[in-house]
Amino acid sequence: MYDRLIVGQRNVKPYLVSDKNIPRLREKFNGKEKKVRAVVLLAQNSGYIKMEEVAFLCKITRMTLYRWRTQDKTFQKECDRLLDKAFKHTRNEYNRITRRRVFSLAELCGGWYGYRNLEDIIYDLPLL
Repeated sequence: MYDRLIVGQRNVKPYLVSDKNIPRLREKFNGKEKKVRAVVLLAQNSGYIKMEEVAFLCKITRMTLYRWRTQDKTFQKECDRLLDKAFKHTRNEYNRITRRRVFSLAELCGGWYGYRNLEDIIYDLPLL
């Protein structure tokens, strides 16, 4: 249900809040679906959705979202926890992509030996 609200990045799998977390979030927020949806959107958006759009999708005012983010300690803790997970996921995805590119460049330059001595090989490559 919530994964359709994601704006994905090219070549990077977007962070998705697992279905196991949704019931726990509902319990934390006493069944308030708007708060659950807002937390999930804030964690999954990867910085592409503005606060106004999150408020519009949750059918709340921007001021309500602002109050939740500044005054509601439970909302803040859950946002921070999920954002930490999202940042860790994004960092791992970018590391995965760059590792693959470096390894393929190293293979191009001579297999495992090229991978171990990649710095020397990169500086010795002719400029095109």
